[in-house]
Amino acid sequence: WKMNGSSAENASLLLSLLPVISRFESVEVALCPPYPYLTTVADLLDDSDVALGAQNLSAQLSGAHTGEVSASMLHDIGCRFVLV
Repeated sequence: WKMNGSSAENASLLLSLLPVISRFESVEVALCPPYPYLTTVADLLDDSDVALGAQNLSAQLSGAHTGEVSASMLHDIGCRFVLV
């Protein structure tokens, strides 16, 4: 994903990937879309076994850190994984 995609492209990608991903029973899969699409992707993953992840997180718990996203914020929207 990196910094690519749009809401429509993400939905199309997920709809094509989910049937393929669901065939793998012995692995845990997480998708890590860009921040603006996390909640949209979370909704699309709602009835699947695919986990939601983020591409990054702040080392800070909270505070005036413009542009940063804390682990608790990511947990709040359903993220279980983060790329670090």
